[in-house]
Amino acid sequence: MAKLNSDGETQWGRCFNFVSEGESGWSFPRTLITNSDDVYLALHYSKPMDLDEIILPFEGDGSNDWIALVKISASNAEVLNATAYGSASNQNIAQLKFDSKGSLIATGYFESESDFNINGQRPITYGYDDAYVAKFNSNFELQWLRSMGSEFDSRAFNLSITESDRIFIGGGFDSYTPFYFQGHKVIEMQSPNSLGMFQVIIDGDGEFEKAFALYGQGISSIVEYNNSVVLDNDIVMAIGASIDYVDFIEGNTFYSDHTAGFLLQWDLSKNFYKVLFNIKDADGNTLENAIVTLGNTTNAAGSYSFYQIDDGTYTYSISLSGYNTLNGELVVAGSNVTQNIELTQSGTSISSVQMPVVSVYPNPAKGNFIVNSNSEIVGVRVIDALGSVVFSMNVNSNNVRVNTETLQRGLYIVVVSTKTGTTNQRIVID
Repeated sequence: MAKLNSDGETQWGRCFNFVSEGESGWSFPRTLITNSDDVYLALHYSKPMDLDEIILPFEGDGSNDWIALVKISASNAEVLNATAYGSASNQNIAQLKFDSKGSLIATGYFESESDFNINGQRPITYGYDDAYVAKFNSNFELQWLRSMGSEFDSRAFNLSITESDRIFIGGGFDSYTPFYFQGHKVIEMQSPNSLGMFQVIIDGDGEFEKAFALYGQGISSIVEYNNSVVLDNDIVMAIGASIDYVDFIEGNTFYSDHTAGFLLQWDLSKNFYKVLFNIKDADGNTLENAIVTLGNTTNAAGSYSFYQIDDGTYTYSISLSGYNTLNGELVVAGSNVTQNIELTQSGTSISSVQMPVVSVYPNPAKGNFIVNSNSEIVGVRVIDALGSVVFSMNVNSNNVRVNTETLQRGLYIVVVSTKTGTTNQRIVID
């Protein structure tokens, strides 16, 4: 490392050495960021290193890289802090960025069948190589760790952070399987498959917002996603290269026999939503290890959240050993949905786990209408013809009166959520 003034004159220079002689090793700087006082360096190395008496550890036979984060004084090159993470298998760090609070966001990839961990925390794995993103404070203490990937190869290459600390992670993956974030499917598989590019957007706490992908048109197609810049309204300017047919925009095919560079504007402004099932027994106790299917997606036992859900009406099924299977329907319209579910034990009268009987009257309605159900109502929403929620309320009763004086005349859908399921009713406001 070296620091130069504005005339190109050297202010200081630094190098770091391995702890001992022996088999040859290597170290590679990967990314560098700085504030007014300090320099933060991310590097790979293949043997233990000595950084001003801070010893960077290493695990393995020297054929792979570990990852180090180093904090250095910008004024005199003193090493202020350092940490390392990795496993005896391969791992990588691609980029390091600051958020608005001075925390560090790092992204890269790791070999899935390994003991890769950061400060003892291991990420969820999916395929052969998986991508990760992690947040550290300025002292390199881990705040959170998230993973993403398909069931083959996935690697993160680039990182952008907005002024509101939303985090954009970009990379590549083999698209013949779905793409996952923290164990949840967020991008469908593509057939015919190709090596595609992904963009995942999360908030500053590492919570998922949405994900997108661009693919080639066949197994020989490769899309390399090299870097990006985030503009307003989730517009991304992306650069990279491709081989073979690549369909970036419907009806606008990019083709090259060999590698050709591209610059594209990618609109990521579309909103998706999260559906959470709150599953309890008749006594109000939370039930674990239920298997939940929403639409065509079945989660692992005990996983009750679904990401990347578009507006629409979805069927669901919930099963758990010792309990009656419950089937129902819910509507997603412009917001996240929490669906309260009550499972009854096997042997209970089957009528208690059938869809609730709900009536909405009068219809047409003028001024107000009444919702009545044989199962306790926990929520009512009214959705207009454009799919917007124009009325929403929590309920703890078998009937409720809804005031319609603020609603315009027209056709609406009344979504009634009960403890045993959700039903939709059409109503005309006169």
